[in-house]
Amino acid sequence: MTGTTVGGLIAGVTNEYEFVPAIFFAGAYGLVLFAYLGRFTNKKSEWTCLNSGSASAVIERIIQFCLRAVVCRTPGDESEGLTEYLQLGTFMATSALLADLNTLLRAVTIEAIQKDSDPQPEPSSVETKTISDVSTRTLGTSWSASTVVEALRPPSLEHRLKRYRLFSDTLLITIYSVLGMGILGTSLCISQRNEPSKAILIMALRELYNSVIMLVLLLLTCWAVWTKIHITVAARPINTIIIFLALLFSPLLYRFWATAQRTTPENVLAYHSPLNDRFHKILFYVFLVTPEFIVTALLCGLHVPRYFNVRPLGDQQWSCCGKRKKNGEAEKSPNPIVMEGSKNWFNRRKAPSM
Repeated sequence: MTGTTVGGLIAGVTNEYEFVPAIFFAGAYGLVLFAYLGRFTNKKSEWTCLNSGSASAVIERIIQFCLRAVVCRTPGDESEGLTEYLQLGTFMATSALLADLNTLLRAVTIEAIQKDSDPQPEPSSVETKTISDVSTRTLGTSWSASTVVEALRPPSLEHRLKRYRLFSDTLLITIYSVLGMGILGTSLCISQRNEPSKAILIMALRELYNSVIMLVLLLLTCWAVWTKIHITVAARPINTIIIFLALLFSPLLYRFWATAQRTTPENVLAYHSPLNDRFHKILFYVFLVTPEFIVTALLCGLHVPRYFNVRPLGDQQWSCCGKRKKNGEAEKSPNPIVMEGSKNWFNRRKAPSM
């Protein structure tokens, strides 16, 4: 094995330098989880699936930093299985955040396009009644004002929305499709100690996963900037998404750098290896843990639908308008929130009396 080098672990193994930051981030993530769960008991808040990935990342981070705080008090007792778990959580957390940001950016973009394309002014209650009466006599069906607005949109609008939805779905499938690659490469990193011949395969899997996730991040950033420049959208939601995406470049770049660090097979799990000094621990907590915490905390702490001005379920194609039954009556949309003109999702009003 003389002269053989293998890829090192991200931040090495847990040691005494991590006790204070591990306790701090375990408590900080605990507060984030408390705030997230508090929304379920707040009558003014509504449940949303737009930050479900971030919520799962919060739970995983609490477990991980609690384990780090315990292990660092018993130096040298970290098992291979525990090391693999800590490496896996550290390596894969960004994927959940990117999936949430992809879903959120899609919702913001679709809502902005739909609002911008709605004819103005919005039909009044009298016009709505007239349209309903005329449509009942001519077509035998009762149309709502929102259905007429949908019919008056440019023919190319649906194709435009379809392209954005297809692009978003492609990015989401890409994120999930490379998870297996990252899991395999991370779970095998400990085996390099006894089988250095696997080092090239493990390095390739980890670098390929990092590269694909970086490509997804770049595409999401370009999409967000494109939306800000070419689509009439509120400044606060799109600027916040761009800031979140910019913060996630730091963890990915750190993982590229950490994965490229080389060490000898016997030092992979060594307690006093070159990758376990104070300098490397500072880099780990500053450039990987802190940016991920900021993004996760804000996604879980903010009232996402109200802050980003989107539906609680995000962009659901079936929620734009109801399907029609065979007897001519329109089905009620599964999503009770109907976007009318430029009104926000939370500005609901009663239907005008006929």
